[in-house]
Amino acid sequence: MTDEKTSQERIFSFDDQQTTIEDYKEGQLVEKGIIYGLTDIIKINEFAWYCISQGNKNNYRSYFDNVKGTFEFYEKGQLCKRVIFNGIEVKYAQVWNQDGQEILTNGSGETSDTSENGDEQFYVKYSDSTLVMYYGVRIQKQDTIYYTVDKLAAPKEGVQSFYNRLFKVLKYPGFARLAGIEGRVYIEFIVDERGKLIEFKPLTNEGYNFEAKVIKKLEKFPDWNPAVYQNKFVKTRRVLPVVFRLED
Repeated sequence: MTDEKTSQERIFSFDDQQTTIEDYKEGQLVEKGIIYGLTDIIKINEFAWYCISQGNKNNYRSYFDNVKGTFEFYEKGQLCKRVIFNGIEVKYAQVWNQDGQEILTNGSGETSDTSENGDEQFYVKYSDSTLVMYYGVRIQKQDTIYYTVDKLAAPKEGVQSFYNRLFKVLKYPGFARLAGIEGRVYIEFIVDERGKLIEFKPLTNEGYNFEAKVIKKLEKFPDWNPAVYQNKFVKTRRVLPVVFRLED
């Protein structure tokens, strides 16, 4: 989606019935997916993002209801997960550990892993081929980030009002406007137990100051309603997509 060469690459293969995507990082396969029921490239990428987030409800769109997909995930070139997506339903066909051994027996099992930079230890539990518990313990910060929750963190005024407020204060980067450049950015951040938005991190690098503009405005936004897990407020991660589009 950019003219510049990056360390990441997505390869598409199309036919009348399905779209196959392969994602590479530093030349190594990290995801391979087959998507059924979509033909528009933007929607294909949105559904792929939902699948890669392994069914994160924040990334779900209503038109996914009639879309299906099968994704394989790789770590260091080795297959580690095979997941089936059928609308909002997410099922784990199998999970493998670092030694290539199967984790799930009759759809149930537990596993743990460490983030690439070694600062977060992840714990995951599956039951009936469904992810039922997923959290990460950050060693240096001595806190816990919950990835499965009973109630998602959300803006107090509602999602649509939140976006309306953001679009009202967000200005299009001047040089990008003059050059006719559009962009789609993803910003990751944490919503803590009090609902504060902290630790902003761009997941894209569109350039032209797109990501910096969004983060600068989000840092001044009011608190959200925090996520809830087992009747207590918890820290969780959110990823916010923002599209910069020029009017005709």
